[in-house]
Amino acid sequence: MVSLHIYFNLTLQSTAQTCPSTHAKCRDGIQCFPLQSLCDGDTTYCRDQSDEDPDFCRGKG
Repeated sequence: MVSLHIYFNLTLQSTAQTCPSTHAKCRDGIQCFPLQSLCDGDTTYCRDQSDEDPDFCRGKG
């Protein structure tokens, strides 16, 4: 079980993206989304929907 966990973490690290300055990283560290799309109600960009996190977006209205 430990070796699977280590392999999974290494795989995620190797696929992490560097985002352009006009974008932010999704919480998963793999995808990027345009900053203008943060809290816009559209979950197209982040599979984990972190660009629409209700705790963060609640204070942005």
